[in-house]
Amino acid sequence: MARLPLVDFKTIWRPYQLVPSSGKNRTLRKSEAYLSFMGDPTKVHAYFTRLRHEGSETDIRFEFEGKTSGTFDAHRLAEWALDQYGSDAQDTLVTRQFEMFFERGEPPNDLDRQVEAASKAGLDAVKAKAVLDDQAAYADVTRSKLEAARREGVSG
Repeated sequence: MARLPLVDFKTIWRPYQLVPSSGKNRTLRKSEAYLSFMGDPTKVHAYFTRLRHEGSETDIRFEFEGKTSGTFDAHRLAEWALDQYGSDAQDTLVTRQFEMFFERGEPPNDLDRQVEAASKAGLDAVKAKAVLDDQAAYADVTRSKLEAARREGVSG
């Protein structure tokens, strides 16, 4: 995108869950989660090594010792940001969510950290908390988009 400065890009994030059965409240160490998903410690090590290398080229400091969890609430919050503030705000929120998870090791199901991500993205923290506290808020649209991704064969 940087190579095409005259093109006006619009980023819209769509929900996707790598492991939809991970459960909303289940939290695992990242190394355990990746091992259970990939099944081979050698593959996990190679994956982490590759990501560290790629991250160093783009100024992303991946952290692999933190925790991971279900991502449904994070996706609901991203849908709220898109609906209420537009695609630029959603992109900023998702960037803060990624930093929280990939660089600081905070699990996506930590609702206080999700509110913090919204605040750091310039969104109304009180409204973000209200969305997260209301389990029905943006749940249907999130589920619908997750199902559409599965139907379309999205796998990663």
